[in-house]
Amino acid sequence: MSSKASPSVIGAFVLGGLALLALGIVVFGGTRWFQERHPLVAYFPGSIAGLRVGAPVNFRGVNVGQVTEIKVMFEPETVQARIPVILEMDRDRIVAVGEDLTVDDDAFRASLFDKGFRAQLGLESFVTGLLSVNLDFFEDAPPPEFHNKGQFELPYPELPTIQSDLQLLQANAGEIAQQLTASLDKMNEVFGSLGTAASENRGRLASVFDSFARMAEDLSAVTPKLAALVDESTGTAAAVTRTADTANGLLEDNAAGLAKTLADLQESVAALRKMADQVNNMVAENRAGMRDFTGTGLYEITGLAQDAQRMVDQITRVMEDLERDPARFLFGDRAQGVRAE
Repeated sequence: MSSKASPSVIGAFVLGGLALLALGIVVFGGTRWFQERHPLVAYFPGSIAGLRVGAPVNFRGVNVGQVTEIKVMFEPETVQARIPVILEMDRDRIVAVGEDLTVDDDAFRASLFDKGFRAQLGLESFVTGLLSVNLDFFEDAPPPEFHNKGQFELPYPELPTIQSDLQLLQANAGEIAQQLTASLDKMNEVFGSLGTAASENRGRLASVFDSFARMAEDLSAVTPKLAALVDESTGTAAAVTRTADTANGLLEDNAAGLAKTLADLQESVAALRKMADQVNNMVAENRAGMRDFTGTGLYEITGLAQDAQRMVDQITRVMEDLERDPARFLFGDRAQGVRAE
């Protein structure tokens, strides 16, 4: 007879199996089974080829969740199809500093969307072509569009999306190709026109090149003459400079004599003016007595005063000319190119 199995052995075996199951869940499933998660739904424009269940959801490179489900919802009457992507956000990796807010809070989500918070598809690997979901704030994001409504509504808060650069490039690839083709056609037309014009004007172009060649030869012949002219101009400038230096030296050597001459002339002018004043006073004092003189005496005295006044004016003009141009006093009117400053 076989012995009866011990209940304690059976119980230990069952407990060991449960422990191994829990360990396997922790090892292979991570800690996601014990984390508080928040599901969201997003509708991405265009194709989502390369996006798979389990794809990471990143915020500026930090993993904050993953894609848990991708559906295709088709409405036969309107022939409309939408592809909702279900995301799960890890509560433990998103912390609101200062307030206890979560993505389930409608006001909190609305404030994020107003500041440009959007979901965008990103290329996870160039080799495999797999996609990920990137979250970020986009300053130039258009107003959010919501599609989780009507017959397509799911019981999850919606996260607005924005096209990625790759999607924009794919969407505009056809238009870019058409523009490139049109540009190439225009370039072919331009080159064809240039070739035709070159063939028709080949003789004129040869004549123009010959004219340029003759002009270059003429310039080569004139260049030595221009160099000689420059040398002569340089010598002339040096001679003028030496002449100016000589004149300045003469003026400096005779500066004392000129100053004395000017002082003497000023004294002479003052004496003549004094004499003229005395004569005028004498005439005024003796005007009544001089009426008895003959007209000849009066005319002589008046002429003497006028001559004295003219002499004073002439001496004044000479002094002004001497002060304005001392070189003229030394060299006369024929002195050229010398002027004292």
